[in-house]
Amino acid sequence: MVARSSSLGIKPDQLTPELLKKFELAAVDQINANSHGASVAAVHSSYVDQNGRRIAMMKITGTDGRNDALFFAIVGSDMIRVACMEKNPAPLPLSSGPCHDSVFNELGVQLSN
Repeated sequence: MVARSSSLGIKPDQLTPELLKKFELAAVDQINANSHGASVAAVHSSYVDQNGRRIAMMKITGTDGRNDALFFAIVGSDMIRVACMEKNPAPLPLSSGPCHDSVFNELGVQLSN
């Protein structure tokens, strides 16, 4: 799933660890509110700097075995979000497949597991 919205004036150089933590908390709140009983078990987040772009990346594991990966980047005046969701306890493949293709097409970066 891909979504575009205004970056609300946030510039790429403002993508700090503190802002990543806020993104993480918002994502967890949204997932917990919409998950029908399951909740977030673990979140691992970091930035990936590639091709002059800073991408926020979160890997989220649910108590129901769900594996999600969320990517955020500022492109021009837009915030682009790519969400990859898998109702499967196996790790979500990032180096190939639909998630990799969506991130590459929307954000212009290559992923690896």
